[in-house]
Amino acid sequence: MKTLLKTVVIILLASILSFSTSFAKEISLKFDWDANIEPEMAGYALFERQEGQQYDYTKPIDPVCTIVEGKCWVNPTTKNNEFPHKFDSPDGQNILWHWVARARDTDGNWSGDSNEVSFQVNLTPLPTTTDFVGAYNDITKTIDFTWTQKDPERINSWKLYQGTISGGAKTQVLDIPWNGTDSTISASLPSDTLAPGQDYYFSLVSFGDFDLYSSDSNEVKIDRTGPATVIQLRITLE
Repeated sequence: MKTLLKTVVIILLASILSFSTSFAKEISLKFDWDANIEPEMAGYALFERQEGQQYDYTKPIDPVCTIVEGKCWVNPTTKNNEFPHKFDSPDGQNILWHWVARARDTDGNWSGDSNEVSFQVNLTPLPTTTDFVGAYNDITKTIDFTWTQKDPERINSWKLYQGTISGGAKTQVLDIPWNGTDSTISASLPSDTLAPGQDYYFSLVSFGDFDLYSSDSNEVKIDRTGPATVIQLRITLE
């Protein structure tokens, strides 16, 4: 083998496609590398490992890739070689995955490893918001909410839910994206959307990559029942 396999670069970050089992999620990646220029090139193979494990060079990640024959995925003369890859990552776990590629010539020689590329798949539960607060704003006539960003690396949005029974069913009323900088988050809801004479209960759910979401935050009660009835009205003759 005259030339080792050139740089391998992941050009599409992982994204969740579907639940493959109740204990894993299917992640989709795409690899890209420069084609080798030797005329005797026969093919390529990609190999995968988790952090703390070793590569098994007898088992490329493409199930139809034959190590002996070197018929692996792509036309070796094609530039900008690409290979899409789907794999299961265990639900509830934080795993650092690694990949390398090797090239093979028509004489059966294999190159050494390419540069190693890695991707972190963190499927552990998102933290629950515990400092969710809300109050009626008499000046703006809105219900104003605030809370703290609990995990800037993974949480990228929140959904606000509203119901009329404490602990009961709620419906979504706001979708709040994170701006990527603020640690204290705020959102407002027009108070005219809340009918008078009724208590309302709100909770917040955090959302992140891989379709992850947190459990409900603490519940916030907004009292829209109005003042109590006037009692013991009296009249006095003057």
